[in-house]
Amino acid sequence: QQRGREQRADWRLAREQFGLLESAAQGADVIVATVTCPAAATVAHVVGARFFWAGYQPQVLPSKTLPPMLFAPPWLPSWAWPVSWRLYLGALAIAVGGVLDEEREKRGLSTGHGFDELVRAAPWLCAFDEALSPVPADWDVERHVTGFWFYDDDAPLSDELARFLDDGDAPAFVSFGSMPNDDPRATTAAIDE
Repeated sequence: QQRGREQRADWRLAREQFGLLESAAQGADVIVATVTCPAAATVAHVVGARFFWAGYQPQVLPSKTLPPMLFAPPWLPSWAWPVSWRLYLGALAIAVGGVLDEEREKRGLSTGHGFDELVRAAPWLCAFDEALSPVPADWDVERHVTGFWFYDDDAPLSDELARFLDDGDAPAFVSFGSMPNDDPRATTAAIDE
């Protein structure tokens, strides 16, 4: 539920993204964004930057072999995935289509493309490992599989954290990234077992 509220907030902020990103992107050579930043492709065009979409899993573009992330509950049979994709893309079009057209028109750009068309118009950086999540064979977009992205920071650890790590056994860290979880207590109990 929380994840759904966060995503709805992202789309409501779509109009605000144009002004903020356009200001921040002045002088940029490249802009990379996920679909939660629908302003990015337009802003890249306006500021003359090269643009790439980024996907952290292959369920960001329609495929007959994968369901969409948000419109396909786990129990949904694979034969229903194409309908789920149409619902997903229709929801995106309703959520941001009007804003995209208005903002593109303000900047003297063509309108009426639809979010689906804009998402397919730029290359994709696939930030996942093909051994774990293969790129669907039916994707019809330019793509570059980069593997996972890591942030390396050479900054020293705080004294408090260094002491914690030096005391006792090495800690174990379990994370599911930004995946939603309807029952975190049950998940924690399962991990503890």
